[in-house]
Amino acid sequence: MSTDPTVIIAELLPQVSLAHLPAQEALDKLGPFVDAAEDLGHRPALKHAVALAATVRPQCTEPTGAVLDYFEANAWSALRRLNHKEGRIPGIGSSQNSKRRRFACGGR
Repeated sequence: MSTDPTVIIAELLPQVSLAHLPAQEALDKLGPFVDAAEDLGHRPALKHAVALAATVRPQCTEPTGAVLDYFEANAWSALRRLNHKEGRIPGIGSSQNSKRRRFACGGR
């Protein structure tokens, strides 16, 4: 797998789902994708990372679920930083996603 952020994004952005992969293999692809999207400030890729995370969640066990939560929280955090940088309203996503983000970060 390439370490070039543009290549990583180009490889995973067309994917609709990662559910066909074992959980660990999906996470091995999702983590670098989130990092690459964050490094490049690539909003569509960050949103896509959140969507891909949802396709992996059903097959996660407790340990892999915690790693998935971490990657998803990183994607949401990067989106919030982009919003702040661009002067957008900081609240993004639905209230359900907001609840999921708080839970993933240990909140209620």
